[in-house]
Amino acid sequence: NILGSGLVSGGVANISFDPVVEPDQILVTVTAFNHMPYQGPVDVIVSQGPYVILSSHQLDDAAGNNNQLADYGENILMNLTLENVGPVLAPNVSATLSTGSSDITITQNQALYGDIAESSEVTQNGAFAFKVADFIADQAVVLFDIALNSDGVVWNYTVPVTLHAPKLEAQSEFDLADDL
Repeated sequence: NILGSGLVSGGVANISFDPVVEPDQILVTVTAFNHMPYQGPVDVIVSQGPYVILSSHQLDDAAGNNNQLADYGENILMNLTLENVGPVLAPNVSATLSTGSSDITITQNQALYGDIAESSEVTQNGAFAFKVADFIADQAVVLFDIALNSDGVVWNYTVPVTLHAPKLEAQSEFDLADDL
């Protein structure tokens, strides 16, 4: 469905369309003569009530080799920053982590954030904790599901994390002889 269209004047295009009544994502397309079209998603929020988003995440493997990567056999902490982009306070915010991957053992899956004021961010270092299995495929991607809850209103996000393991390669006798 096309919600609206407009022409750019002075670098700005004003587009009017019927209000979106449920949080959603719309696809914006920008075109120009003899140019490749640009398409990108835009999150649409309802301008009433809180709306908490996962602003950023960071892996903390200080207990391992401290390279901010999820390596085999490491215990990892996940730092999480949440932002309330809604126009009112988000009360009693909590976050829950889950995954269906057998390569991960979650050791801390719940983080409590309390109230998050409108238009503000809150970071919690070590919000979640998990252990990467000792034997994993190098470059496997684990999908973590994060559910944010504010008094029964839930927002769901998926965070991909790439796992790292040594990559062993065999050399032939001739290659070994050259190395000696």
